[in-house]
Amino acid sequence: MEFLFLILFLFLGLIGYAIGSGKGRGTEGFFLGLFLGFIGWIIVACLSKVETGVMCPHCRSMIDERATVCPKCTRAVR
Repeated sequence: MEFLFLILFLFLGLIGYAIGSGKGRGTEGFFLGLFLGFIGWIIVACLSKVETGVMCPHCRSMIDERATVCPKCTRAVR
């Protein structure tokens, strides 16, 4: 019986991981799904995406790491 609970909790965690991995929050999704189940899935789905990139040296906004021109201040980054 304990084995079935372990399988259930791991399944809940893996679903949370799948929801969160698209947003760069796979670890948070796994633990929220593991401990909170369905409510954890909803929380992960409502979390914002983790911004990846670099900071523009001129206006300090986050831009794509491959960008050569900042879309906000239109100045050359490299």
